[in-house]
Amino acid sequence: MKRKESDLYEPVKRHFVARGFTVRGEVLHCDLVALDSEDTVHIVELKSACNLTVLLQAVARLNVSHFVYVAIPQPSKRQQPHWRELLKLCHMIGIGLLTVTFLRDGAFVTEQVPARRSEQRTNQKKRTALVRETKARRGDYNVGGTNKTKRLTAYRQLALLCANYIAGNGPSSPKQLRAALLQDKVAGVLQGNVYGWFERINKGIYGLTDMGRQALIEYAHVLRAMHPVEYNETKG
Repeated sequence: MKRKESDLYEPVKRHFVARGFTVRGEVLHCDLVALDSEDTVHIVELKSACNLTVLLQAVARLNVSHFVYVAIPQPSKRQQPHWRELLKLCHMIGIGLLTVTFLRDGAFVTEQVPARRSEQRTNQKKRTALVRETKARRGDYNVGGTNKTKRLTAYRQLALLCANYIAGNGPSSPKQLRAALLQDKVAGVLQGNVYGWFERINKGIYGLTDMGRQALIEYAHVLRAMHPVEYNETKG
């Protein structure tokens, strides 16, 4: 059975979570990002097989993180005839290689080659953006390795929380939302209105559009998960 890249996500996520990492999927074009307690970034690219093109992509990720892995389904000898040479190459360039073995009752991950800390200089601006986005997300609602699906970014999560508050409390001001959600960036979300969820009712007062109400239905499962952490029912 040919496995999709997205099939690898949950087993690899569990592998890092068990080691104490915070894991998020599809963060700024990275399939999986794992942060340790010191905010050290580990990037994992989920692939159906490992080849030169994949390794070149992994090497390019060293521009953002000192630790980069490629994760693939456990190949047979026929699928990966130059397996020993591949492992040696990964070891030489410092790219980690994880394999996922699928069984009837689950899957497990084997670290074939550990990622070696790269001495290459990283782009600090990109790394900071990656850490900020990973830490700002409340929960993990994206499956790494998927294409053409909506990404639940930190920005979209905040927009949902704003829409949810307005739906329950009526048209509101950025000041009310800041106090209720304990978030500083709500004014930009309302004024930017990237998704078309909000409408200006009066000066400094925003309500919901039909698109906004539909979004609350579409993402009801996300709001239920975030509500205890992010939603303060204080009315201002």
